[in-house]
Amino acid sequence: MDPTNQPITTNQPTVQPVDNPGFQSPPLTPAPVDNPGKTFGIISVVLGVLTMWLVGLPLAIMSLVKSKRAKVSALWGIIGVVVNSLALVVSVILAIVIVVAVANTDDNKSKSNNSLSSTNSESTGPNVSDLVDIPLSQQYKVTGKLGKAYWAVDVPKGTTWDMDVVDQGGRNHFMRSDKTAEFTTFQGADSTLSGASDLDSTRLGIISLTKGAVALKFDDESRTALIEMGRGKTVEFLVQDYTYTSSAGLAIKARMVGRAFDGGQYLYAWYASSSDTINESDWQMFIDGLSVNDGVY
Repeated sequence: MDPTNQPITTNQPTVQPVDNPGFQSPPLTPAPVDNPGKTFGIISVVLGVLTMWLVGLPLAIMSLVKSKRAKVSALWGIIGVVVNSLALVVSVILAIVIVVAVANTDDNKSKSNNSLSSTNSESTGPNVSDLVDIPLSQQYKVTGKLGKAYWAVDVPKGTTWDMDVVDQGGRNHFMRSDKTAEFTTFQGADSTLSGASDLDSTRLGIISLTKGAVALKFDDESRTALIEMGRGKTVEFLVQDYTYTSSAGLAIKARMVGRAFDGGQYLYAWYASSSDTINESDWQMFIDGLSVNDGVY
């Protein structure tokens, strides 16, 4: 057989199409969208917690705007607005409380200063120490020949006051006709009041004279000036207001004027009233009638 007449065959396999119904291509998913307002929102929340709402609130609003424009969740912006708004409200409340507290403190100080100024004005006016010849800051030495000082008391006339004790043991006593007030002057010497400054000795004397009082409470302290008869100089005296309870259980309003000086000598005068206040007219009447007899009479 002629080889040229034989059919030509190949050993290559024939490719047949294969049907694989189980294979599917993966679905296409959209790429994640960035939230441009998230960072601003987180920062605003932190600032709001720190009550830094002045910066946090604008950042929260910016977070809202950016997130809405990008059409993504504005949750962090909303949280930031809420937190910073609360911080703003808390800050306002705290500011109001502080302002009210400061105002009340200033008002109380003003009332206290006005009360003390009023007491000084009713005596001899402000800055008494600058106006007198012998202030409490100086040692007062008696220059009279007897070496002692005494009260000189003018007896008020034509008033509702009666003098029922006259110079007994260095004591004079006046009683108002309605028995609601009394005024007493007394003088003497106490060695325990010597050695200190006149101001300290005077305060020590007031404490000693009132130590037996029940429910004692000291109030305003002020100054007044009285005339020294021998040289015509003005001598500064301490004025102390106080309250106490009498043996009969009455609340007593009292005021004492006095000075300790020159080795323990002292001059004190005392006004007491069972009414709520001291009658300033009566008090001034007695003060105007007091002077220092420095041993020349």
